[in-house]
Amino acid sequence: MRLFIAREMLDPHLKVSAAVLNSQLPTSQRLRAAMKAAAFYAVWYPKQFFASQSKVQSPKSKLARHLRYAARMSRKLARAIFHAMLRHGPKLEREQLLLGRFVDIGTELFAITATCLRAQKSLGEGQGVDVLPLADFFCRSARCELKNIFAESRRTQITPVTSWRRKHSMEIIRCRTRNCFLNPTYFTFPTTPKNAPSNS
Repeated sequence: MRLFIAREMLDPHLKVSAAVLNSQLPTSQRLRAAMKAAAFYAVWYPKQFFASQSKVQSPKSKLARHLRYAARMSRKLARAIFHAMLRHGPKLEREQLLLGRFVDIGTELFAITATCLRAQKSLGEGQGVDVLPLADFFCRSARCELKNIFAESRRTQITPVTSWRRKHSMEIIRCRTRNCFLNPTYFTFPTTPKNAPSNS
C-alpha cells in the first residue's frame, strides 16, 4: 500500500518534469520540457489553494466535515511535494525520511476517506448504530496524527550537519567495505575458550 501511494504521489510530477531533471538529455530538449512543465504548473499550482467545484455529498455533517478536511489536506500535501521538488531537485529521491513522511500523510488521508465512505454506506443500508461515532473518533485521531506528521515534514530538511553526517557515513561505509574485501581477517569473531564451562 505504501509503495502504491508513493507511486501515485510522484508519477504525475515525474511525467511532467522528468525530462527537465535528466542531465543526460540535450539542453534543447530539457529547455522544451521546462517550458511545458512551466505551462502545466502555472495552471496546476494555483488550483491547490482552492477547493474544487464538486462538493462532498454526505447525509451526515460529521462525515462531510472529515471528507472536506481530507480534500484540503490532499491539496496541502500536493503543494508540499512540489515545494520539496523545487528545493531538492533530482536529489529528492535521497530524502527517504521526507518521502516516508509524505507517504504517511497519504496513508492517513486514504484511511480517513475510506472510513467515511464505508460508514456512509453502512448508514445508508441501515447497518450499525454505532458506526458514525466510531468513524468520527477514528477520523479525529487521524487528524491529530496528520498535524504531527506535517509538522515533522516541515522540520525535515538538509542542514550542514545533516550533509556532514551523510558524507562521512558514506566514507566510513566505503572504507570498511574495502578493508573487508582486501583483508579477510578484518572482521574477527571471538572464539570459545577450551576451558569454558558447557551449558549441559
